[in-house]
Amino acid sequence: MSILPRFIALKGLQSIDYNSNKFLSYDNDVNSETYGLLQFSGDDAFGPAVKFEVERAENYPGKVSLKCWSNNKYLFCSESDKLQRTVITAAGDKPVENPSSDSCTLFEFRLESGSASDPLPKYRIWHHGRRLFVVSGHPRPGSNDWYLFLGSSETLTPPDDDDSDLNVLDLFTLVVVDLESVAKLPKYVAFKDDRGKYLAGCVIGGSKCLKFSGMKKTDRDVVHEILPVRDGSIRIKCVIFDDEWTRDTEIYDMLYDIHHPKPFWIWPSSSAARFGHYDQATLASLFWPVQIDDTKIALCCLLGRKYCSRKSSEAMEDGIAAEEDTINDSSLLEVEELVYKRHIYEVKYRLMYAKRYDERIVIVGSADAANTSKEKAHLDVKLGIRKTQTSAWKTGGSLKVGVKASIEVKSIPLIMDNKLETSTEVQGTFEYGKTHTEDYTSETTYKVEVPAGHRVIVNAKAKEGKIDVPFTYLQRDRIYSGKDEIGDGSDGVYTGVNYYEFSYEHAYEELPFHD
Repeated sequence: MSILPRFIALKGLQSIDYNSNKFLSYDNDVNSETYGLLQFSGDDAFGPAVKFEVERAENYPGKVSLKCWSNNKYLFCSESDKLQRTVITAAGDKPVENPSSDSCTLFEFRLESGSASDPLPKYRIWHHGRRLFVVSGHPRPGSNDWYLFLGSSETLTPPDDDDSDLNVLDLFTLVVVDLESVAKLPKYVAFKDDRGKYLAGCVIGGSKCLKFSGMKKTDRDVVHEILPVRDGSIRIKCVIFDDEWTRDTEIYDMLYDIHHPKPFWIWPSSSAARFGHYDQATLASLFWPVQIDDTKIALCCLLGRKYCSRKSSEAMEDGIAAEEDTINDSSLLEVEELVYKRHIYEVKYRLMYAKRYDERIVIVGSADAANTSKEKAHLDVKLGIRKTQTSAWKTGGSLKVGVKASIEVKSIPLIMDNKLETSTEVQGTFEYGKTHTEDYTSETTYKVEVPAGHRVIVNAKAKEGKIDVPFTYLQRDRIYSGKDEIGDGSDGVYTGVNYYEFSYEHAYEELPFHD
């Protein structure tokens, strides 16, 4: 039994071409017959649509409930009249541990290959209530889309008919990506070791090498470009050589005696495997960035599952090799982004993927008035209404690398009339990643009939709600070379808090000593 991380992304392995496989995500198209189902359609491990929260069961060891981050709902089995199948849907309001309940949310992740400590362990999913495996399949014959369904206690094989390959259900494996441990790196970085030396591209004996010898992050030879892969792993390019990192030893054969072991050096290679099938040549150029703290990572080479660390030998001093089973001081790499300044603009909110949560009732104003007469009276009670609204824009980057950025927005999402809409009442340029707070005060008059000899207390109430809204954007970076680079991003998340659905209530209390 393995313990899953708290936040995960799930990558299907339906195709032998690893790059064509996608992440499980929530289908939020209300006009689709597959609305609310879980589809393998996500391209980015860090996208909000593919994020799931794992909650361990209180009464069943090894079982978990999965909460979809997109809509804050739990996964369970449901019968689909349209598809004539038992589907997996994200529609549960709370975890249900009763195995006999139709809305049981308990699943078991069974380790299929590797170990739970591997960067990308593979699992199959078992539903505890129905006691069946979860399978992937097409919703209709002729469809190329993959969804989650409830399957069988054993592997399913397609029937012997002409259309069997169009709608086959498959007992499949999933790659589980730990979203809390994997680091999302910026595009251009420098890596600094525990002695303050930067990893630089250099030439030794006519061969390209990587060596911890750089003194300044502004030097051209310390620049490395991060090339993200869909599962969260990365390829890394040494910019000065325009070659990608790979783990190899053949180039150093001439430097070693046959009686001495050769380190698994990491070096820049023009023949580094381009991403395709998940074979050894590809694994040699793939690295898993493990986040240590806000600025430090460790890199695990997926070929051999070894951590990269500073290594010295007779052939080369202070190189980098993939040889460590565990993370140590020489494995720690401090990441510095090579950007002077950043400006984000052309923000487009994806309201259909918005998440609402933490709704509560708050008092936004209070006042009282007294009727000291001997007759009932109509009083005008003036109230000051206080409104607070907060906004913050962030991207999916997990490291704090010290680059200050500004963001230009022309609108913000708000909850209005219990619906999510965009409003132009907040516009301008703000510091990216910081929370922007707006406080408003207004005055209103509440008319109320008050009995003789009574005081009326009036409270203004509102709902306060939080929202997370994904957004796409354009980004202009001024990098250390002095040139500007423009790119686009889809990993932005707007987080906002605002008040809505205002209402009033009043109560009476008798005045003391009233005749």
